[in-house]
Amino acid sequence: MKNKRLLRYLSAAASTATVAHAQTSDVIYTDFDPDILLEGNLQSIRVDVNQDSIDDFVFIAEDTLLQAVNGSYNIGRVRAGGYANVQNFVMGSIPSLYGYVSKADWGDEIGPNEEFIIAGTMAMAVDGQNPFNEPWNGGAYDQYMGFKMSYGADSSHYGWIRLDVSADGKRALIKDAAFSLLPDTAIAAGSAQLHQQEWTNGLLIRQGDGLIELELGEEMKGTTFELSELSGKRIWQEELNESGLHRFPIPKEQAFYLLTAHRKGLRSSWKIAP
Repeated sequence: MKNKRLLRYLSAAASTATVAHAQTSDVIYTDFDPDILLEGNLQSIRVDVNQDSIDDFVFIAEDTLLQAVNGSYNIGRVRAGGYANVQNFVMGSIPSLYGYVSKADWGDEIGPNEEFIIAGTMAMAVDGQNPFNEPWNGGAYDQYMGFKMSYGADSSHYGWIRLDVSADGKRALIKDAAFSLLPDTAIAAGSAQLHQQEWTNGLLIRQGDGLIELELGEEMKGTTFELSELSGKRIWQEELNESGLHRFPIPKEQAFYLLTAHRKGLRSSWKIAP
């Protein structure tokens, strides 16, 4: 994929309902609260991202022993694809006639310039090893599956689903989703609105000398902050229940990081420069 960056922030508004929705003029966002766990052999999760009571995408987990003439193999695999609708596709590729679902980082472009397939494999492990080339192999945290779907008359709409996939390829955790209401228009992975939410107005962020400083107003108490690599690997996470100044370390490596704040379905993120 082209790894384009559309936005330098993300945010999303939702209620505390089991499935919370928020709509702006451009985006529909769905928060699955609590997150939906997929595990067990041939278990599946179906996801409705456009709130029409028709499932749009399906995720399937495998956790089984495959018997062979020379022994048995412990198989873990997570697959995804459009559900009962050939107009819904996932971002991916089909080398050698085998479908792979692409893994997008925060801010990556999902739109008409990308490749989409009906269904494919996200991750596959055989006896704990990854003998093939699935993009989600080795585990993934807070990564994005892009999709293209029909919504309205004869138009394509692009969106993302955020999820974790376990390193053994046997489990997935579905967190939230969003798609653009603008036909044939790209969306950034992780962006749920085109304008920053005001819920973080009570937060000041500063960095320097290997530290990041978070100064919280009273209205920001109870917010969880986490710092992660852009690959999704978490560095630290902390729930802050007191207002005032809080300091946290930044790794010495010269790399970009992602700072995320979330509370009760509200989420905002900032890219931290070295």
